Amino acid sequence: MKKSNIQASPGESLAALLVAIEAYFDCRLSDEEEKQLRRTIARTRMVHPAIDEVKAVMGLGRRSVVKRGSLRFPASVNIAASVALLVAGAWGISKYFSQPVAEEMMVAYVNGKAVTDEDEVMRLFAANLDIMRQGVDDVNERMDEMLDIIEPAIEGYNSVKPLDI
Repeated sequence: MKKSNIQASPGESLAALLVAIEAYFDCRLSDEEEKQLRRTIARTRMVHPAIDEVKAVMGLGRRSVVKRGSLRFPASVNIAASVALLVAGAWGISKYFSQPVAEEMMVAYVNGKAVTDEDEVMRLFAANLDIMRQGVDDVNERMDEMLDIIEPAIEGYNSVKPLDI
């Protein structure tokens, strides 16, 4: 820190304290003067917006403690709530495990009608897979054709040097 030319001690008056705070914000105080200002600000009972600001910057602001009312229930209510929670949990678990196991069954819908014959469902699945495969092959062919058209333009662009233009 720079050496300050401040003659007044920060403890003398509000005006002197404000001058020292301004010097602090302008980085004109020495390390020792900053320590003295910090001690003075921490102990002062004077009220001013600049003092509040420097307290905040120095980390000397008041710590507010918010007390919240506690919700204390009687022990009988806590026990009853615990028992109710255990009963509800046990009932839910028993309902989950008591459900009948569903048979695994293949179902396909053709024109809004359910088809459950396994062989027919597998045949429909294979047919749909072939249609999708054909679509992918068509897209690949079109991409190859587009790249064949674009390739000469890219080669021409890469062969031109910026200074040739």
